[in-house]
Amino acid sequence: MEAKKQTKNLYVIGASSIAQYQLHDRTPDGKLKTITVIGESHLQSYEDYTSKCPQPQISVLEYISIISKDSNLMLEIPPGSLNCNTFMSSNLNSILQDALDNKINTVVTGIDIRPSLINHSRLYNNDEKLNNLKLLDFMSYYYMKMPSAVKYVKNQMISSNISSRQTHYLKKYIEQLRQEHELIKKKFEPYIGDLILKNENITIRDYINTKPKPVKGVNAKGETFVYTIIDILRIFWMKITDFMILLNLYISDLQHSVLLIGYNHAENFDGILFKYRKFPNPYKPLKSRIKHCTNTYGSRLYHETTIV
Repeated sequence: MEAKKQTKNLYVIGASSIAQYQLHDRTPDGKLKTITVIGESHLQSYEDYTSKCPQPQISVLEYISIISKDSNLMLEIPPGSLNCNTFMSSNLNSILQDALDNKINTVVTGIDIRPSLINHSRLYNNDEKLNNLKLLDFMSYYYMKMPSAVKYVKNQMISSNISSRQTHYLKKYIEQLRQEHELIKKKFEPYIGDLILKNENITIRDYINTKPKPVKGVNAKGETFVYTIIDILRIFWMKITDFMILLNLYISDLQHSVLLIGYNHAENFDGILFKYRKFPNPYKPLKSRIKHCTNTYGSRLYHETTIV
């Protein structure tokens, strides 16, 4: 195709957010590691939003192809599923197809271990099915499995060849996971246990209708929150994947990593790395003002490229 122009101001269609973080972790040759996190909405098509996204625009696949050279590319898919391109996300499917066709010259890693531990799609993607689930089954499935998930990621850390400093940080992260389990145990389990004793067939919807008392607090960004048990469990299981992302970052000797995850997950991950965020400015919102379309102007790792 004929080259049109060069630009440093690209809009990425299919991206709800793009953020870049410079970590305090270094490569073997002493360079600070950096990660670019792209948040998306797992849509099967973004065609309806193309006309509202300014020009010049490129797809998530094209953007990743630009910035992922000699990088560690992490995708929100189960490990070992790189030969599968039938996910809900058109962005994921196109990236995986290019990887299969050897059009992406970078290391590609699946970092979402949740499918091997729980049915995470029901927890996040279908409120109607979740609301019809028995409260007893919900607690048995998503709450009771928390300790085994913590043990799993701890074993992953122990078996990895990482430094004592990296291990120290991940141990602190594991302690946060344990605290979230303890929070549910202290604040929610007694009330829920009483409800189940009275009626073992009580559903999530019935539980919500009792208007249970939430937990209030302030997150790492200084923002206030009001969390139900469903919120806490959703965040906990996202953090299980976040742990694997951090571990993968530590294991990799590459200076730059690229991560494609759902936007809500990107927002949660931003809470972990917020103090390391270089783009956009930490005082600016993470999410783009244009739906499913994000401007890359100002990103520090932008590689000037020719739009064709």
